[in-house]
Amino acid sequence: MLIWFCLSKFRLILLLVLLSGLNGAPALALPSSLRVKLFEAHGRLESVHIRGPFDIVVPGQKRISKTEWIRVSSRNGQIELFSSGNSHHSFLSCQKLVVQPLDRRGVRIRINRDTIERAYLGRLNFSVGDTAKLPSLKIVNELPTFEYVASVVGSESPVRSPPEAMKALAVLVIAIVEQKGERSLVGDSTKEQAYKGCEHATPSVFAAVKAVYGKRLFYKNSPVQAFFHSTCAGGTSRGVDIFGKNAGPLVYLESVPCEYCKDSPFWDLKVSSLPLSTMNQAFGGRLSATKYDAQDRPTEVKILDGKSAGKVMSGYEAWLRIGRTYGWGKVPGTRYQFRDNNEKLVDIESSGAGHGVGYCQWGGVGMAEQGKTYEEILRFYFPKCNLRTIALRAPR
Repeated sequence: MLIWFCLSKFRLILLLVLLSGLNGAPALALPSSLRVKLFEAHGRLESVHIRGPFDIVVPGQKRISKTEWIRVSSRNGQIELFSSGNSHHSFLSCQKLVVQPLDRRGVRIRINRDTIERAYLGRLNFSVGDTAKLPSLKIVNELPTFEYVASVVGSESPVRSPPEAMKALAVLVIAIVEQKGERSLVGDSTKEQAYKGCEHATPSVFAAVKAVYGKRLFYKNSPVQAFFHSTCAGGTSRGVDIFGKNAGPLVYLESVPCEYCKDSPFWDLKVSSLPLSTMNQAFGGRLSATKYDAQDRPTEVKILDGKSAGKVMSGYEAWLRIGRTYGWGKVPGTRYQFRDNNEKLVDIESSGAGHGVGYCQWGGVGMAEQGKTYEEILRFYFPKCNLRTIALRAPR
């Protein structure tokens, strides 16, 4: 997943969902299944390799079972399948097909010259993509919501996460999923929540998710809009300070001092040097942070010179644009400041990873390692909120 930051650093749209039923009781309902667009952050896919055991189902044709690696390619508006020993002549050509795993190991998929390999349960729907009329594959994974949540918790958690930290994260992941409709289409990247397939849903992750499947975090009588990030590096910020006035109603997204995430690889100060010439191209001039919040995260960034001199943007907007332009590893977190290096370079000092709002994942790990429960962890990062139990049980 590139460098591990947080699932939510790319979220651009803030949704305030206040669900209420009769007599003020919240109306909550998890969809039973979801559809996940795979490899959305990897650009156009012309071909992938898949391995069974699995069944290949094509409408109107005989079901085919395979165990070995085969290549699935998009060519001339068709999906073509090639055996591992025959790379020139396809054994099947169609516009759509379904691949179904035959055991819990799932269907393995390799992309990008074998550099990425993942395994998936559920149905894998292959179709011809629509990338500007260029050959491309579209792969959508249909699976039960519980399986999806477990994979997301495993994909998003730091490697050494104790069970209580995974439970805290699971409560928030479920809160996000609960806003989806039945069979909603979601992405697999950190634009929403990282989903890396069934191998990340380990037995310990399943146990953590199952333990809190009926738990919900509330502010007063409404379920919260969940936010979490990798590392706050000293404290979280208010939602309104980072995301702007649209987050004003989310008053439970408070600033919380935190030193529990000291073991995170993103705790220490990071310095990146960026060419001033490319910054002029990307922003129209040199940048300067002119306002900060209580946690020293910039809330206002001004362009000092050049064709866009005087233009002002939020610190969050500037951070997103820096990430898109130079890569998310340059400035991992929203606590940053600019330092002129020389006439050709600008240094950006930063600490933390992710937007810095809500739950700090590495902080949750630190708290759990000190014996805190998931309830205590969530109360720490969301002090105005409370946990409730609803009538929902995890699948057996």
